[in-house]
Amino acid sequence: MNSIIALSVIVPVYGTEKYIEKCLDSAINAIEGINAEIIIVNDGTKDNAGVIAQRYAADYPGKIVYLEKENGGLADTKNYGLNHARGRFVTFLDSDDFIEPDMYKEMLVLAENDQADCIVCDMLYDYENGNPSSYQKCACGREEIFHKLIDTTLMASSCNKIMKKDLLEGLSFPKGMNNEDIAVTPIAMGRSKKLAYIPKAFYHYVQRGGSIQNSSFSRKRFVILDVCGLTMERAKELCPDRYEKLKGAIYVYQILGIPFWRIRKEPFKSRYLLLKEYMQRVDKMFPDFHDNKEIHEYGTWGSNVAVRFFRKASLWLNKHKMYFALSVFWGIVKPFAKE
Repeated sequence: MNSIIALSVIVPVYGTEKYIEKCLDSAINAIEGINAEIIIVNDGTKDNAGVIAQRYAADYPGKIVYLEKENGGLADTKNYGLNHARGRFVTFLDSDDFIEPDMYKEMLVLAENDQADCIVCDMLYDYENGNPSSYQKCACGREEIFHKLIDTTLMASSCNKIMKKDLLEGLSFPKGMNNEDIAVTPIAMGRSKKLAYIPKAFYHYVQRGGSIQNSSFSRKRFVILDVCGLTMERAKELCPDRYEKLKGAIYVYQILGIPFWRIRKEPFKSRYLLLKEYMQRVDKMFPDFHDNKEIHEYGTWGSNVAVRFFRKASLWLNKHKMYFALSVFWGIVKPFAKE
């Protein structure tokens, strides 16, 4: 067997004893026949997830590397795993998610056939509350491949992509911040010489009530603005075309996403106060936000006239700092809006 490790699968572990066995079973199946390593990083978990992970490492000594560290958060854990990764390609697998058996095989084959250094696949959202799984396409209708893959809600995810490790050289996940992928994955994609896409939902993203993404909204989520600021600072190394395309995606899916998809669902009083405070920060940090081409395009997307009106009206009120009126408008259209 070739001694060169083709792929390192980094699995951060904290508080996931209910899910980790299914996760690791799926990872072991997915690296069958591949010269790959699974790097488990125990971030000082207080439940039995670490004990379970150690057992798997003992059972699969040639496939699993088990590491422990003091609790430092998800970003710190990813950095730790990345520093120990020996694979030519790297990817991440959250320990409460799972993957299809052919995920890594097919993505590595595509990498070889297309001579690509970053490969992206689709996702399935699996809901614990009994709702059916939903297919999440991770490419849009843009013509150019970078724009096609960056101009989507899940462009920042580090779990549905495998990429050459050298694309991550000098990049680190910002310690202590949520949404840490935003500051790393898009930059690595921007560095890529050849991107490839496989339209299959190999990755199962488990939607559980206690996760960061599904918990109730709080001002702590405003940290996304700091992460986006760091991302745009790092993106200055990219060519102007990719910089502008990345900026548009960050503005629409990350920055605009907080008020339009999160704050909008809050009760009126908190909705107004959160919206005003958040947008004041946006205007200070990103003075060109409202004039961005893709922010304007957002108001024209979709074939539904009512949805386009909703978007355009919301953007206009937001741009003119009419936060009270926007909060009222959102309350009126809430029963009808399908955004």
